Amino acid sequence: MLYISSFYTSFSGSKLKVKNISGLDIFFMEEFKPFHFTIRYDHQEYECDLIPVNSSFENGIPSSHELFMNKASLGMINYSSGKWKCDILGNQRLVDAIGDDIEKHYRSLPRVDST
Repeated sequence: MLYISSFYTSFSGSKLKVKNISGLDIFFMEEFKPFHFTIRYDHQEYECDLIPVNSSFENGIPSSHELFMNKASLGMINYSSGKWKCDILGNQRLVDAIGDDIEKHYRSLPRVDST
């Protein structure tokens, strides 16, 4: 099992830069760091660690993340066709709740425009 906190010490911070090319916002990551949040769902608390992977972007958010819950690897959570998917969880409402928190995380990052 991979110990997640070692990832956190490997990265010094995340900066998101945006360039507008031909009317499209292109996102350039100086660093792409894993992140953590706790989710409460159906009277249970889950510790979630996510590692963004090299993937396409949907609305400024990487469409694929490696998902760890309570320090156990669950594989990938992906955004496709307008919704989050994670086959191993088998509970779409839980997947949607995790997806909402992923989106909140990226919305909270500072956006620094560049020329």
